[in-house]
Amino acid sequence: MPLDAEINALAPIDEVRLGPDGHTLYLTSGHVVAPAHPKDVAANAAGLRQMQDWNNGGDNIWTVDLAPLLPSLRAATTAAK
Repeated sequence: MPLDAEINALAPIDEVRLGPDGHTLYLTSGHVVAPAHPKDVAANAAGLRQMQDWNNGGDNIWTVDLAPLLPSLRAATTAAK
């Protein structure tokens, strides 16, 4: 299923599970969030804390709400029949 660029940017995705609500996707990825620029001293310190805590390339658990994508997917599936 093609997903939007924000979700595809989480690649490489190691493991994916659909939540019990039927529209929340849980996945693990070593994705690193790129810093915003320009940054001030406080933002640099916050970025360093994030790198030491979770934004370090280790496998983190991410959640994605697929609910906004479901209507277009359903429409595409119905049109293909």
